[in-house]
Amino acid sequence: MERAGGTISDVVVAFVCNYQERGEVISNVLSSSALHRVVIPDGEAEATATVEIRDSAFLSVGGRFEVLLDDVKLLESKRIVH
Repeated sequence: MERAGGTISDVVVAFVCNYQERGEVISNVLSSSALHRVVIPDGEAEATATVEIRDSAFLSVGGRFEVLLDDVKLLESKRIVH
């Protein structure tokens, strides 16, 4: 995740990740729930999120991962801005 327009305060980004085959969501591919969160810390412009895939998952030719933005929150700033 990357943000632009400043680096003051923590930003929490929530997103949903699904694996789809022929338009249908397949539920046994990801190691955790579909909803994920990543925090971009105060003073930073980017952060990395890892979405783990089950080692027993079968990925089909033509299957795809879809990542949808769910929510973005700017947390209260800890810095004093002049």
